[in-house]
Amino acid sequence: MTQREFMLKTTMDCNYEGTHCYSITREFVGKEGNSAILLTLYPSYSANDSFRLDSTAFHFLGHMEELGLSKVVFINLFSKVVRGSKLSCRNLVEDKDNYEYLKNLAKAKEYKDVPVIVAYGSSMKTSKVAQESKKKILELFQENSHPLSQLVCDYADAKDTTALHPLYLGTRCQNLHWGIKEFDISSIEQEEEKPKLNSKNKKVGGKK
Repeated sequence: MTQREFMLKTTMDCNYEGTHCYSITREFVGKEGNSAILLTLYPSYSANDSFRLDSTAFHFLGHMEELGLSKVVFINLFSKVVRGSKLSCRNLVEDKDNYEYLKNLAKAKEYKDVPVIVAYGSSMKTSKVAQESKKKILELFQENSHPLSQLVCDYADAKDTTALHPLYLGTRCQNLHWGIKEFDISSIEQEEEKPKLNSKNKKVGGKK
């Protein structure tokens, strides 16, 4: 019989009120592996919920070993903590404090050349602020020599999808192998160029 001991160390950078969370670092201490930065949409908890593990973290941590990782830094497009609902696009503005935090992270020696896994999913594509934030944040990391990548798996509906969210993969590909491939930042501009469906052409009750 053999016994091995690992510790999951969690570090959170939040404001004192617990209304904004800028990063959550999960590290398997005593386990060999690389580091990665995972970019998603927004946090659902802060340091006030120190024992909580959301579905996104749960699914990603379960696949870290096959991805060759022992440490991941969860960051977001927006730092506002949203509990029990979704972040509304109404009156959404650029999160300048979050950007300044990410600027320091992108330049930190500790994370020099660490890849950024783009995993914010397909939400908020119609929000101009969200699209601009995606591009600005990814360009920031690119300019500081961080390779951009994304999650992939063999699930048919996931093969041609960009910026796959861990929750999407976790519910559809939990028992499949996850991998990482290069992320093309031009895909953001392609999303913006897709023609929007005019309200006059929408089908209502099966008729135009």
